[in-house]
Amino acid sequence: MRELARAWARARGSRRGVLPLKLPGRTFAGYAAGHALVPGPPYGHVPFEEYLARRYAAGSARQTREP
Repeated sequence: MRELARAWARARGSRRGVLPLKLPGRTFAGYAAGHALVPGPPYGHVPFEEYLARRYAAGSARQTREP
């Protein structure tokens, strides 16, 4: 998750640091362990970093909401 947050911050042009977020409980431990992912090969064809580049290159780097 940390790498996804860093990629998002880079795409937006943010210079703020990314803080670790640890939440208690079995549900969040399951997310951290990757149990919320679908089994088998990944779906889709666009890597997250490429999606971010397209999303934030189309307009201002400070966009916060999709239309």
